[in-house]
Amino acid sequence: MSRPEPRQTIPRSGLFGGVAITTFGTAIVVIAILVPAAREWMVPLILLGLLVSMAGGLFLLRSKRAIK
Repeated sequence: MSRPEPRQTIPRSGLFGGVAITTFGTAIVVIAILVPAAREWMVPLILLGLLVSMAGGLFLLRSKRAIK
């Protein structure tokens, strides 16, 4: 009789890291929009926030694929 395969655990560091990076990127965008002193830096900060959020999303996708 064969042994059942051990259950695969979720790589929590990958999931939490991806969520943290995405949240940080979103926070950059929100700060760039809401803070009046950052008007001259608004477009670069929004682009930076979107880039960071996309990096976090790719990090999440990579860790999700590792689960399967």
